[in-house]
Amino acid sequence: MRLKKLEIEGFKSYAQRVTITDFDKSFNAITGYNGTGKSNVLDAICFVLGISDIKTVRAAHLSDLIYKHGQAGICKASVTATFDNSEGLCIKEYKGKDVVIRRQVVLNGRNIYTVNGNNVPQTRVQDMLRGVSMNVNNPHFLIMQGRIGKVLSMSPSEIVAMVEEAVGVRMYEAKKNNCLRTIEKKQIKLNEITTILEEKVEPMIARLTAEREGFLRYERVNAEYSKLEKKITVYSYIQTEKSINIYLEQAAEKEQQVATLNADMDECREQVETLSKEVTELKRSKETALGSEKAAVDKELKALRTTKMEAESAVDEAQREVKTEQDSEKGMLASLKKQEKDLDNLKTRLADADQKIGDEVAAMEAAQADLEKAQKQQSAVQRNMVTDENGEEILVNDLLMNYTSKCTTLETEHTKCTQRIAQIDTRLGTLRKEIAAKKSINSDGLLADKQRQTERIAQLKAAIGNLDFDTTREAQLNKQAQSLNVEINRRKSEVHDFLNRRENAFLRFDHNARPNVDYDPRDLYGPLYGLFKVKDKKFYRAVEIAVGGALNNIVVRTNQIAQNFINKKWALERRTYIPLNDVKGNWVTEQRLAEVRKVCHGEVYPLQDIIEFAPELEHAMKYVFGSRLICEDRVDATKIAYTCKIKAITLIGEEINPGGLASGGGNYRGESRFEGISRMNALQAEITELEAKMNQVRTEMKALQTKSSEHSRLTEDLSIAENALKMVESQLKQSVAHMLQAELEKLEEERREKAEMKEKLAAEIPDLKKKITELEKNMKNQAAYMDAQLKEAKELEKSARARLKKYDATAKKEQLDKMKEDITLMEDAITQYKEDIEGKRAQIAEMKAKIEGLKAELEVASQAVADKEKVLDECQSKLDAQDSEIRDKNTEIATIKKQILELETQRDTVAKGVEEDRNQSKACKARVQQLEKQLPYLRQDKNLFNTPNSDYDFSNFNYEEATAKKAELEEEKKTLGQNINKEAGRLLDENEGTANDLRRKWQQIQDDKAQLLKTIENLDKRKRVEMKEAYVMVNEKFGAIFSTLLPGAQAKLEPAPGATIDNLDKGLVFKVGFNNLWKEQLSELSGGQRSLVALSLILSLLHYKPAPLYILDEVDAALDVSHTANIGVLIKKHFSNAQFIVVSLKPGMFNNANAIYRTKLLDGVSTISRVQSDTADEA
Repeated sequence: MRLKKLEIEGFKSYAQRVTITDFDKSFNAITGYNGTGKSNVLDAICFVLGISDIKTVRAAHLSDLIYKHGQAGICKASVTATFDNSEGLCIKEYKGKDVVIRRQVVLNGRNIYTVNGNNVPQTRVQDMLRGVSMNVNNPHFLIMQGRIGKVLSMSPSEIVAMVEEAVGVRMYEAKKNNCLRTIEKKQIKLNEITTILEEKVEPMIARLTAEREGFLRYERVNAEYSKLEKKITVYSYIQTEKSINIYLEQAAEKEQQVATLNADMDECREQVETLSKEVTELKRSKETALGSEKAAVDKELKALRTTKMEAESAVDEAQREVKTEQDSEKGMLASLKKQEKDLDNLKTRLADADQKIGDEVAAMEAAQADLEKAQKQQSAVQRNMVTDENGEEILVNDLLMNYTSKCTTLETEHTKCTQRIAQIDTRLGTLRKEIAAKKSINSDGLLADKQRQTERIAQLKAAIGNLDFDTTREAQLNKQAQSLNVEINRRKSEVHDFLNRRENAFLRFDHNARPNVDYDPRDLYGPLYGLFKVKDKKFYRAVEIAVGGALNNIVVRTNQIAQNFINKKWALERRTYIPLNDVKGNWVTEQRLAEVRKVCHGEVYPLQDIIEFAPELEHAMKYVFGSRLICEDRVDATKIAYTCKIKAITLIGEEINPGGLASGGGNYRGESRFEGISRMNALQAEITELEAKMNQVRTEMKALQTKSSEHSRLTEDLSIAENALKMVESQLKQSVAHMLQAELEKLEEERREKAEMKEKLAAEIPDLKKKITELEKNMKNQAAYMDAQLKEAKELEKSARARLKKYDATAKKEQLDKMKEDITLMEDAITQYKEDIEGKRAQIAEMKAKIEGLKAELEVASQAVADKEKVLDECQSKLDAQDSEIRDKNTEIATIKKQILELETQRDTVAKGVEEDRNQSKACKARVQQLEKQLPYLRQDKNLFNTPNSDYDFSNFNYEEATAKKAELEEEKKTLGQNINKEAGRLLDENEGTANDLRRKWQQIQDDKAQLLKTIENLDKRKRVEMKEAYVMVNEKFGAIFSTLLPGAQAKLEPAPGATIDNLDKGLVFKVGFNNLWKEQLSELSGGQRSLVALSLILSLLHYKPAPLYILDEVDAALDVSHTANIGVLIKKHFSNAQFIVVSLKPGMFNNANAIYRTKLLDGVSTISRVQSDTADEA
């Protein structure tokens, strides 16, 4: 397993992404000035390998690893390491593949690990590396700054612990400690069992034995109580069974009383019915005879009075209209005379002014046209649009499409002209030859030629029919596309103007302004204000208050999308996002709504009932609008908030919270913001619909292009064939020479026209292609293009304004135009006046004649009304007499009905008693059945009831005495029940079983302790054996490496005082000699010699149990040049099977490396690059 590539971004001094590749599989060195980030590279490797103690990488918190602690706009640090796993030593499932480990820490402390793109826990990375002898949390392959000094200051026990860790025998110590902890737990368990037996179980057994005796006495009392209770129950059963018939007899007597009362009530009802019939007959007589007569008279009188009133109103109205029309006629005559005089004066003035206005007006009009063009162009640029040849606003993409379509059409026409000219040239050559030879066309040949042309025409017509091409459809689609484009642009302009208002600026959200973002558009629903609709305008103000500041929040599908928009800056403005998978809220429930409506006098509206939205957006709507209600006034809002603890909003926007906070007041004016938003949402919906139609039109136009070309070709061929046929038919009638000459002249004329058209098209096409090329080029930098367009428009506007200022004939032109307009209006007015006066006179004469007729009608109507009023008075007198008789009979009916009500009350009372007696009988019967069901012995022993000298002998039974005796037994049973344990027998058996189980467990734990002690003894033996073997090998390699690094010197590890080679638990000590003269203490050595001692020990440990990767950070800091070179040579020659990454400032070290990397600091940011050995010294 070898490190191939390392990527660092935002980690410590590496602010920008740095990629280190081409690591040598054996020896790599990193050098550079102090503070340029050398050690940070090694820290990054430790970080990605999953180190837990971040102090090892010189940091106190994870946030310290981020560039400048996140204060420079960088909020995360990530390191990615790629390892060669071709041998499959790291992860078996990745054998033959590279293993890519990535670790990222975010400013908020979040820590993320991935292996080959899959998220994994930190322990997974650590376990994977531990499998190749790379335990990053207890590393022997990692020698950071200061490690050498720490080795020199180690005690003997620390030295032996270091050796044990390196050779892998520390696990025996760990297992031993585990065994000792287990023994302690076992002893605690033994103590617990002993305590339980002595303090709980055995005393419990003694107590339960006594309680069992008390329980047996309780059982005897309970048996006597049950016997007495049974006898009392049987006695009650017998008495209840007798009561069934007693209640039935009482119910029968009361039913007889009910029958008598019903008969009296029927007699009264017959009297009421007789009187009612008499009243009905009187009423019928009144309604049929006198009533109908009076109704008829009333109806006729009402109609006559209406006629009279209408006649009076018509006469008055006609007289007023005549006077009004006469006054109008006089005014119109006066106005006519004045208009005619004014018209003559105005014509004279116009003739004079027309002579004085000349070229100035023409120059001014041209300048005005240029000014209008410039303003339109500026307006279009402000909407990110341009103007076409007609001055209409159009998008750059649509203009390019129009140019491209036009260019394609022109090229097609040019090709057709070329083809037709070639056909004509061929035909002309043939004709000239035939005319020159003066050969006659054989009639047989002409007939054959006619046949061929006829067949050719049939084939072409069939081909055109099969093509199914509508010649008018293409023109219709072009016209439809232009119309749709105008409508879309108009609506977009309205939306643009609405969003550009200062009060609506916060609603803008342009997520398409960065075209390189990578997200699914379906994950972005858009701003909240566009995702719901308020059903009724009266709720606009309340909903505006309810939504609050969330109006422009952006709704997305997941919180990951929201994080991407924020972290990757996909949006240009700061926004709050609502992820559907992460927000929660609740509507007010129906139960709560019912409670609220009980305390309110007005209507209460839940938010979910007054807004419309898509079902998938319900989580967002609950989050924004949940737990709120809308009511009609502040009184109800206060009740909802303080009584029901729900936030309430009134229709005029007053808001009251349950916590006491209230808002509102003021004098609200103007439309609600939602009215504008609703109009904008409607426009957006229309734009979407129109754009869909535009896409359909474009798709159809694209599909028609191929058919159009083919149709044109077939039509052209058909035209040629038809012309040829006509020519043949004509030739059959005329001479050959004449026909040939006519055809020659016609073709030459056609060729000339086609040539002219081709020349014209050839001149237009390059200009159009140039425009297309320039437009495509400008679209790549659309901002610059729009700026150029705006600059050009401003220059044209400036020029036009200068000319307008120079030829300022506006006032004169306006005066002249106004005079012409006034003359036209006055002439029309005079003509209209004359027509109106004639009409008015005729109308007045007609109205006067009408008044005379209306007066005659009024007189007739007045007489008829007087006559009918007399008839009506006679009918009313007859009706009053019958009304008096009907009232007397109704009084008698009311008296009898009152008597019926009294009888009904008495009958209901008796009937209720019948029902109660029957219910009591049923209750007794049910009680008997219930007792029989609950107590089966009642049926079984029923034949024994009242049997002398039996348990059911009731001859001397006293119910009251038995009940008292039962109470005494119940009290005694209750007293005994308080002091006895019904479960004593069972619990006694259980506790005796528990005691036996605890004694067995106690013995088992004793056996387990003995086995653990034996295991500890075996672990100690294995540790000492393996440590002895490792000590010999490590000591031998330690001496060899030290002698290599420092020729003539010797070094070894000796057991500390009290330790032996067979038992090194007391520790190891260093021994160093020169020429076999051993030093007593390491303090006698120089600093460099002491560093070589520590380094030799570390390298000997690395050699004993090699890892695939070693990291050394300035281990040669205290060494001179020669010793540093010796270490470099040693690593290169003797550790070629492992990969070394060494940080060093000394050439003696890094010049021995196979790959050298140099760090630099540019603008406070570290960089690293691979260099040649001859340039590495520059560091």
